[in-house]
Amino acid sequence: MLLYGLFNSLHDSLLALVGIPFAIAGGLLGLYASGLDFSISAAIGFISVFGISVMNGILLISYYNEVRQSGMHTVEAMFHAASQRMRSVLMTGLSACIGLFPAAISTGIGSQVQRPLATVVVEVCSSVRSCCSWSYRRFAWCFSRSGIAPTWRHQPGTTRRPGAANDG
Repeated sequence: MLLYGLFNSLHDSLLALVGIPFAIAGGLLGLYASGLDFSISAAIGFISVFGISVMNGILLISYYNEVRQSGMHTVEAMFHAASQRMRSVLMTGLSACIGLFPAAISTGIGSQVQRPLATVVVEVCSSVRSCCSWSYRRFAWCFSRSGIAPTWRHQPGTTRRPGAANDG
């Protein structure tokens, strides 16, 4: 409801939540790989990761909307927004990952409480960010109001996406 109030669009609100399934999968994979059980501490880690994921989605979607309002095509706008906001998304994840990495590898007294939380956050923030960046672009295209499919080949009269390989 708060996201709908922010974006005034159900489409954009749902798009901001796309990263949550990837966060769940990454957190569960991290717990499984480290041999830890799901606990209250891990649940708190999941809550913090959900917050980071939604915040990154809000950053990306709000900039995407700004670029779209300036007149850029849907697909080009999403690629531009993803490339421009990647630094802030990566810095958010990297700061959480670096800050909690010592707690994730600790084995001393009290580590049974802090280790599941830190493992969830470190795993999600270190490995799942690339999946989220990819998924935001794909879901934005799928949910786009114009319904125009992305094209990877250069067509005369269109602008090429920066850094795109020459397919044709």
